[in-house]
Amino acid sequence: MDRTRRTACPRRSYSPEYRVEMAHRVIDSGRPVREVARELDVHENLLHKWVPEDAAGWLRPARSPDYRGAQQLSADEAPAECPA
Repeated sequence: MDRTRRTACPRRSYSPEYRVEMAHRVIDSGRPVREVARELDVHENLLHKWVPEDAAGWLRPARSPDYRGAQQLSADEAPAECPA
């Protein structure tokens, strides 16, 4: 049996901003995940994952002002720089 190797497509990566935007397309439109996923050419399992992650606040970038887990450190609480 002749087995030919297929070259794998490179794995796509998505920025947190993109993930938030796509999750909101599902949330705000009220459309099914399957429909939005096909429109965006992403696997629907990704959107099923991103929607609850956005609701929990996990998709927001750490430096974003609305990030729920971010805390502002005072000057004396800031970590010291590592010695070289």
